[in-house]
Amino acid sequence: MIRFEDVILGYNANPVVKIPSLHIQVDERVVLLGSSGSGKSTLLRTVAGFEAPMQGSLFLEGKCVSKDAKIIIPPYRRNIGMVFQDLAL
Repeated sequence: MIRFEDVILGYNANPVVKIPSLHIQVDERVVLLGSSGSGKSTLLRTVAGFEAPMQGSLFLEGKCVSKDAKIIIPPYRRNIGMVFQDLAL
C-alpha cells in the first residue's frame, strides 16, 4: 500500500504536485497522466526514495518512509524498482 498525506512535491521551493490524500492499495492499478512537467516522474521518484516531499508524509506498507523534506527509509531499503525515462540508459 502507498499512502500520501498532505504531500507537496516540487523543486527549489516551487510546488509541482499537491496531494492532500491518496491511498493506493496493493491490488490496485493507477495511471499517471499529464503533460510534460506536470510532476509524474517527480511523484515516482519520491515513492522510490530518490526525492523527499517538500512537506507531508509518504507511507509504504504502513511505514513512514518520507516526511517533511526528510527521507526516513532510503531507496535501497524500499524494495521498489524504477526504470528512468532518460534515453541514455
